[in-house]
Amino acid sequence: MAHDPSKFHFSVSSHSPCAIHQTGASTQTRYNTEHRKASQTQALAHVVFVVIGVAGLYFLWLFDDWTRLWVNLNEAFTSNPFGRLCAAMLGFVSSLMLCIAIDCRALRFLGRISLTIMCVHEPVKRMMIFVMVKIVGMSTNAFLVYTLLATAITALTCIVVHLILSKTVPVLVGSPIR
Repeated sequence: MAHDPSKFHFSVSSHSPCAIHQTGASTQTRYNTEHRKASQTQALAHVVFVVIGVAGLYFLWLFDDWTRLWVNLNEAFTSNPFGRLCAAMLGFVSSLMLCIAIDCRALRFLGRISLTIMCVHEPVKRMMIFVMVKIVGMSTNAFLVYTLLATAITALTCIVVHLILSKTVPVLVGSPIR
């Protein structure tokens, strides 16, 4: 029986100095099996990250209820600074686990521009609160209903600032100089 030379290749391995291996269907089957196992492992990891993230958010809710934490954003005051730090770290880790589990282009983009958002959001947020309160005609304490709208506008403004900075002064947003 003649063998097709295209299905054989030479390789050097630790088991023998020079060995001839047959390629073809068996290699493809081995690749498919390894790929399937890797996909199953990755899917299981995503499920674990979701469970950890949701459990962390549940524990955050319990922690907040147990400690009776409150924050006054207008005067930058909290009832328990250490408890607030613990709650912030628990919320951060839970959010991180959920973001890892939910692999999405929009989240990756927000992660890349997070430094700009962190640096720019406070003045933009304060301006948005001031403008929204003037438009709606209510005090800042009753403004919580419009917080989501102000957050969305603030985030969009931060994204625009990042895009402008990345084109004009890329070194300020961590991009290499072109």
